[in-house]
Amino acid sequence: MTRTRIGRLALAGLLAAPLAGCGDGDELTAPVTIVQIQLSNGNCGNLLVGGSCALIVIVIGSDGEPVEEPRLRWFSENIVIATVSGSGVVSGINQGTATIRVETVDGGIFDETTILVRDAGGGPPPDGPAP
Repeated sequence: MTRTRIGRLALAGLLAAPLAGCGDGDELTAPVTIVQIQLSNGNCGNLLVGGSCALIVIVIGSDGEPVEEPRLRWFSENIVIATVSGSGVVSGINQGTATIRVETVDGGIFDETTILVRDAGGGPPPDGPAP
């Protein structure tokens, strides 16, 4: 054998050795496709200006089970009223209503909810009915 061939064989052995030790019986599975997002207001039913609350999102995969750590994007359709973080925490900015949307990173699956932000003084929002 030539020196080059021996070097290639040694390199191939080094690359294959870590893979040989990975066979602990677990099978590799394909990523689960997201088929549904369920968004609920969580504790956002009484959001006040200056306050914050967390929305609850459940992501269902093609296997019918919840997907852990899904890649999602969050949006507020009225950032003058409420903003939303990348983890679904809503902050009340001004009185009014804002639609919050969560979607898969490709935008194919989504859900949305409407958040009512009230003045800390208890008054009705300018575009809503009196309490």
